[in-house]
Amino acid sequence: MKKTLLFFIMVFMAFSVSGQQPGLHHRMRDLQKAQPEELHKKLSEIRETLKRLHLTPAERHLLKSQKGIKYELDSIVFTTLDGNTLDFVDEMKSEFEYDGEGRMTVEREYQWDDTFDEWVPFLKNMLTWDNDGNITEFINFAWGGPDEGWYEEDKEVYTYDNDGNLTEVIYYLRDYDDEAWVAEEKFLLTYDGDGNLLQEIFYYAEFGTDPVEWTEEQKWEYEYENGQLVSVTEYFFMDGDWEPYWMIGYFYDDDGVLDYMTQAEYNEDIDDFEVDTYIDYEYNPDGEVSGLYYFHYDPDTEEKEPTMKWEYEYDGNLNIVMEATYMYNDGIGDWEKSTKNEYIFDTDVSVEETAVPYYLVYWLDVKNMLLEMKYFRADIDDEWYLRDHAFFYYSDYDPDDDPDPDPDPDPDPEEYTLTITIEGDGIVQVNGEDYTEAITFETGTEITLTAVAGDDYEFVEWKGDHASDETEITITIEDDLDITAVFEVVSSAIRIEPAELTIYPNPFRDIVTVSNIGAVSTITIANMLGQTVMEIDTRGANNMTLTTGDLNDGIYLFIFTSRTGDRVVRRVIKH
Repeated sequence: MKKTLLFFIMVFMAFSVSGQQPGLHHRMRDLQKAQPEELHKKLSEIRETLKRLHLTPAERHLLKSQKGIKYELDSIVFTTLDGNTLDFVDEMKSEFEYDGEGRMTVEREYQWDDTFDEWVPFLKNMLTWDNDGNITEFINFAWGGPDEGWYEEDKEVYTYDNDGNLTEVIYYLRDYDDEAWVAEEKFLLTYDGDGNLLQEIFYYAEFGTDPVEWTEEQKWEYEYENGQLVSVTEYFFMDGDWEPYWMIGYFYDDDGVLDYMTQAEYNEDIDDFEVDTYIDYEYNPDGEVSGLYYFHYDPDTEEKEPTMKWEYEYDGNLNIVMEATYMYNDGIGDWEKSTKNEYIFDTDVSVEETAVPYYLVYWLDVKNMLLEMKYFRADIDDEWYLRDHAFFYYSDYDPDDDPDPDPDPDPDPEEYTLTITIEGDGIVQVNGEDYTEAITFETGTEITLTAVAGDDYEFVEWKGDHASDETEITITIEDDLDITAVFEVVSSAIRIEPAELTIYPNPFRDIVTVSNIGAVSTITIANMLGQTVMEIDTRGANNMTLTTGDLNDGIYLFIFTSRTGDRVVRRVIKH
């Protein structure tokens, strides 16, 4: 059977109901939501119309016994790319507590404080469960500092019928003056005899009423055929009546597999819904969704224009290991990369053996223990670069404790790549042969590197993955290596005097002047990703005025280089 329909409505939108999910869940969704501005706009429109379809934070948890739980997810640590240093630095951490059946009861979130070099708490979530594995209460706390500690901000209360269906959700805010909870919003849900959701109604609480008076605002109606959802229609309550707003349609092939979806907005002029969006589905041979394609539909021309697509890959256990987003560029008539997530699992450890936050299971539909998550963005050259990284830490877990029970008696040796960079004038010999390009070696191979300086240069050091000032070094290959050989001018070097260089104004707008650059041969301007955006030949000038109107606002590196390779780097701001 294919994955549940609602899971595939929007992988990116499935848990976007404000306040319903623990804070880390919001953060993990934010990693996926960090799209370019135009994608943000499109996704926000769809989220607003679809968010109430997924009002199911209290999905029945997998009931476990403490005896059957081998590991607990203790924490998740997020790192992010520092735009100044291009290093990954700690950003956020979440820690968890569980009850005796492996259900998360507490989640605490921390932010990394660079000033004091420590984790600082800022959010806490507490969950209460019933005996059937349903969440009955979710309370959100904020951190008031060491003196105030945690204080309650808001909470959600969930009610179920005898079949375990969620029937009511009420949202409360904390009134600190009266030390009481004040109702703010409510959802009522009804079902048919088969447990299919038929209707949701959203209410808001009238201000200052006691007891609370609820006012209807929105409604969603669900229609089924042969047990399959075929439409969801949204209404707004206006002038004493329900007015239709939009509709989502679901269309299946002859085998009952979801083929495509439509989104339609109500047109008062024709008193009917007009389709404006198509979402086509593709599946892999295992029946898993491999692609989602978004099209804008023009009812006048009856043409579908591509706008976005998602691609998915799975491992042998049907865990999602990759999901990527693309935007369609009309100018070039092709897809451009936007964001990508990669997930790394221990496929030998079942999630049923592990206590984890419930939203991990339902969000990713994971089968195995999740170890890492990598979030990529696309750069201006349409290449992926790693932007954020999440690491999952489990108690009493060591991946080396359980070696492969059926090891290959003659495994193929691993191979690694040696890459050498040369600074200055010189060559590097690898086992007596001049290095010209990256070389691949089998693990355990012993190699000798020899540095040979050019005329008027001398060897200074090896740096990178191996550090030494010896001209000849011997290394055993056990991993990929990036090594730099540094050569410097022996004498007669024209040196740049950093104290004399001036750049003004800083910050600058469209024009910037550099002075005292007589010893400089080239000026390179690079952005914080290290990409060169301008390069200027000084032609012996001592002062130059540079026009930078084409550069975006931001921080840039001005790199001054002499004819002999002497360099000075200054950081400059454009605004």
